[in-house]
Amino acid sequence: MDSTLVTVASISASLSFDSSEAVWNSAGLGAFQDLIGDSPIVGYHRVSRSTVPVPTYWSEVDPLNGPSRMPDYVIICASGLYREFGDSVDDLAEHRRDFNSFDVALVTTAAILDDFDTASTGMLSDVILRDFTEHMWENWTQTSGKKPSYLLLVGDHEDRLYHDEAWFLPTHEYENSWAPEAMNANDEWYACFNQESSVDNAMPDMFVGRLSVKNGDDEYAPDTLSALIANLIDLEDPITSVPIPDYRRRILRLAGTGKTYPDDYHQTFGVDNKPLSPWTESFTDWLDYDYTSHYCGDGRWFTDQDRSEMKSSEWVQNCLTEFSRGAGVAFYTDHGELHFFSAGLEWCPWLYEFGATGDETKGCRDSTFNNYQIEQNLTGTVQGYSAPFLLMLCCSAGTFNHTLSEHDNRESHTYFCFDDESETMPYNFSSDCLAERVLKNTDVPVAGVFCGSQPSSMRCYEWYGKGILEAIYARGHGRLGDAIASCRLQYVDHFLTRMARGLKDSVSSTCLGPALDISDRARYPNSCDLSVYPGEFNISLYPVETSTGIELPYHSRSETMERRTRTNAISA
Repeated sequence: MDSTLVTVASISASLSFDSSEAVWNSAGLGAFQDLIGDSPIVGYHRVSRSTVPVPTYWSEVDPLNGPSRMPDYVIICASGLYREFGDSVDDLAEHRRDFNSFDVALVTTAAILDDFDTASTGMLSDVILRDFTEHMWENWTQTSGKKPSYLLLVGDHEDRLYHDEAWFLPTHEYENSWAPEAMNANDEWYACFNQESSVDNAMPDMFVGRLSVKNGDDEYAPDTLSALIANLIDLEDPITSVPIPDYRRRILRLAGTGKTYPDDYHQTFGVDNKPLSPWTESFTDWLDYDYTSHYCGDGRWFTDQDRSEMKSSEWVQNCLTEFSRGAGVAFYTDHGELHFFSAGLEWCPWLYEFGATGDETKGCRDSTFNNYQIEQNLTGTVQGYSAPFLLMLCCSAGTFNHTLSEHDNRESHTYFCFDDESETMPYNFSSDCLAERVLKNTDVPVAGVFCGSQPSSMRCYEWYGKGILEAIYARGHGRLGDAIASCRLQYVDHFLTRMARGLKDSVSSTCLGPALDISDRARYPNSCDLSVYPGEFNISLYPVETSTGIELPYHSRSETMERRTRTNAISA
């Protein structure tokens, strides 16, 4: 096949006169005007277009009045973090302004509390934050009719008794239907403007992400925020040479259902862990990418009865090896817990009497990929490393609302959080969920983490896994927030049906910058894989150039979200 892409545009004009006196067009040629320039076309008079605003960053804006025009990208930053580490947050905002040509506005939590704490509680809450975001959406200056597309939260959730901490930035919580004692976390609730606030989970109207850090306080954490932001900016800095090996051209699948048989699954729980390996391998072949898949037989000391490829100790080392290489997209699909991937955990301790080795912790520390392994053993990268977009297609690993109190006073399975009484291998995974710990390991950076809060139905993860991969590689949505939204729209019937049935626990908690672009056009502009998706091609007889890009007509679903998703993808 000829690798050359040729595009041809042909414009023809047919003129006729029905009057003895010509009337010259004074409307201009719109988007074609720049092609004409100052050419001496008979009867054409150049019409000056309205000035396109220069992209601007407004820091510490007044929450009530907002900036002089509606921004594209809104940052809500915990006031103490901005006071101590504002230079780094400003760097990210200015990068979005310069790299994406976004208008960016930053609001601090203290300013929001001052203006929206109508009950004078003196404590920031999810309700106060929602009141602000709804006000922003409806009342900030909208001279062009533009609405903001991205919302980034910078700070961490905790119990309200920590409301004075510099990093305090609560999420919205609601009861988990699978485990009533658990509370789901949903930052996207802050952007569900087409729903009443009583609706806990719906399709959001903005792409939402969070940098979840307890930052700069020796009691909780060092300054990881500055290093994290520096990594995120670096991930969009173009590089001129392609490394060899090049792990960006790889999809990594962990804890799947084997390489050969679609019906393979580990025998403790009869669940197919999807996306299945055959589907993923076929998709990767279509991309001409490398494919790596590993499956561990959940805590077993053998490999010949459950079709696993390795023992649990080998599984942990393999995870460390693969994470040190990176990938374009890496995903784990299996059971999960707050602080670890459950592959490698011995769920059936009764097997000990038949020769299994282990203790009552079920191998949490040494047989699973967990917070401890990330902190102690995941320390560096190899040549050709690529920071992956990591999809944790499992329960609980994205529960960033796991509080210090919940961690220290866990009522059941305490060894899933810590075992400080062991004489041989004590451990404490800290209150960070696995997604937070991966994100904060700035020595082995990731582009972002898509993950689930608390226990959930595993059926949704097939559609999230397939949909996000298709969005990035087949439909060209390289920005992480856009990819997630495109996935939901691609499988909208599935997600809306599940919500209608009351299965509301397929919520995502995204530890990422929602506008970060992992596509080759951002990082490898001179070595860019071209993704062509026929459904994205549209023909416009009358293109309209706007301050936010060229908005082409669309001809599919009518949801507001889809219109905005397509516009952002085109203007990227």
